[in-house]
Amino acid sequence: MTDIRKVPAAAGARWLMAGFTVWRSAPLRLGQLGMLFGLVVMLGVTLSALNPALGIVLQLLILFAVPVMMGGLIWAVREAEHGRLPRPGHLLEGTRNGRMPHLMLAVLPYFLAGIVLGLLQLLLVGQEGVQRWLDVQQELQQLSQSGQQVSQERLYELAATLPVYRTLLWMAISVLTTLAVALMLALMLPQVMFEQRNGWQALAASLRAGLANLPAMVVLYASVLVSLVALNIAAFVVLLVVSLILGPALALVLILMLYTGTLLPVLAGAVYAAWKDLFSLPPLPGSHPGNGTPSAASESRPDVFEA
Repeated sequence: MTDIRKVPAAAGARWLMAGFTVWRSAPLRLGQLGMLFGLVVMLGVTLSALNPALGIVLQLLILFAVPVMMGGLIWAVREAEHGRLPRPGHLLEGTRNGRMPHLMLAVLPYFLAGIVLGLLQLLLVGQEGVQRWLDVQQELQQLSQSGQQVSQERLYELAATLPVYRTLLWMAISVLTTLAVALMLALMLPQVMFEQRNGWQALAASLRAGLANLPAMVVLYASVLVSLVALNIAAFVVLLVVSLILGPALALVLILMLYTGTLLPVLAGAVYAAWKDLFSLPPLPGSHPGNGTPSAASESRPDVFEA
């Protein structure tokens, strides 16, 4: 059984910084993998739009391919951290040694959460309640566009027809469900890639680790959000400049490629750093892990997934 460490909240920011650090150690190589990752996804989305008949199939293929490629990118991050050159073939590392079905299991929580929340919405709010929310929203929008002032009496009348408390209950359940899904997936992939855990075990262990270190996970997600805002601002400025030279279409493609070439490797590095920090792998005979960090022996154990 893998021990789960308890870390301070500041560890979340440290994991993201570790992601930037490992990206800076091989920016061209890791950036190339991130851009290739983004190119595959964008190509699938484009083909889905061009051929609606195959759109659903292509979208499903992309959905299942994303965790497999992300597992490969995390593998490449470990290679860069150990001083080895990441290669494009590392994106396919998740397809080797029986890992792929366990990685693709990462899609399941999304489906289950969507089904559960959809059923709960029908039970708590109902179709009439949802339609009533839409009608009230449309009425308020029409009054706003016409420039009329909405009296407090009218607002009270509209609110009285809405299932407010049941909707708030559904929203609270939705937030908790989304948090649970995020924690289940946060540390799943490196467990499958390096510990040879099966998908179910990895999801459960990731959820336990996330709940035990909820402040650190919140700080990590908040740090990622702040970084995304900064990256979006920088990308917008660069887009304006480059579009004057290359044109808007080519500039947008270039920015998207640079965006994925930076963001995806950094996120993969942050996940890898969090996995190393929170999980204490059991040492194999003859191995000498120090400070709870997985040893080379434990990271290269045979690919036999636990039942």
